[in-house]
Amino acid sequence: MKKPVIKLTPLEKTVIWTPTKKSYIQLMRIFECAGWLLHYTKGLPTEKIENWDYYGKETCVEAGIHFDSKTKKLFGYASESFFDDSHEIIHYGDFYETQRNITQNKLKEINAYFDWEERKERKKMIIKKSSLII
Repeated sequence: MKKPVIKLTPLEKTVIWTPTKKSYIQLMRIFECAGWLLHYTKGLPTEKIENWDYYGKETCVEAGIHFDSKTKKLFGYASESFFDDSHEIIHYGDFYETQRNITQNKLKEINAYFDWEERKERKKMIIKKSSLII
């Protein structure tokens, strides 16, 4: 299965509030399909899902322009209070509405891809574990 591609428009001085881990995971999947990377690791967004746990329901994610480097398609995250005075804070649903390419069909396609990838990885782990037992 081929990874979907989506084009997103970075929003200046804007962060996306992800009040649930599920909303954070969905946003990271979308960012990865757009080719956006985590600023501090230059890694894929879905490689660090546990980042949400650090700030929990206060987690805000930059909307595609890193506040420090001003680099587009790189993003960081922090608590809502970190961005309070310097950025507009929008709900993840509002971000989706600003991006014309995030449709229900595109979300289904993205989720189907990542669900497939996760199943594939779980199978690999099961096979690896079973080969260690023998």
